[in-house]
Amino acid sequence: MRTGDGVVDLDWSPSGVNEPDFKEYWVYRGETAGFPVDPAHFLKTAPDTIATDNSADPDKEWHYKVGAVDVHGNPSGESNEAWVQIVTTVEDGFPKVPSLVLLSNSPNPFGARTDLRFGLPATMGVTVEVFDVAGHRVVRRELPPMAAGWQRFTFDGRDDAGAPLPSGLYFYRVTGTGPRGVAATRTRKMIIAR
Repeated sequence: MRTGDGVVDLDWSPSGVNEPDFKEYWVYRGETAGFPVDPAHFLKTAPDTIATDNSADPDKEWHYKVGAVDVHGNPSGESNEAWVQIVTTVEDGFPKVPSLVLLSNSPNPFGARTDLRFGLPATMGVTVEVFDVAGHRVVRRELPPMAAGWQRFTFDGRDDAGAPLPSGLYFYRVTGTGPRGVAATRTRKMIIAR
């Protein structure tokens, strides 16, 4: 999704990471749907399932595809195509929020604290949860209702009992509940490095 003027944050599901010869992902960008995956459309490499496009002209619609590559340079098949629209309304340097949006936490990795930034399409009650890699919930925070627009929650890296979480990979989930009880949920990963 667009997160600023000329910036698009991308994330995707892992592919090939359990293969012994997995090396990295290749990210491709095109201006039209169905663009070919070829050197002319190559954007960048990514060692993980996230990437940022810092050169996405906000006056254009962009399309993206991703493929895994092994240590011998052999590419996998291409991913499904994702796209972002032209930005027409911006508030606080971020695009207007049409639905619940969760950005990558910053900083990531972090030691003591990190900011979780999310966008709400309407006033919503917000729940922030953190899970370890085994899927156990280690944090649950109920926040008061928040207004539509971009919001921030600072996470202190501590579990519900107040103990510091050990270093490692975690998943954080933000759930927004609207006035009619309609909920939307988004999940991302973060790394604690103490």
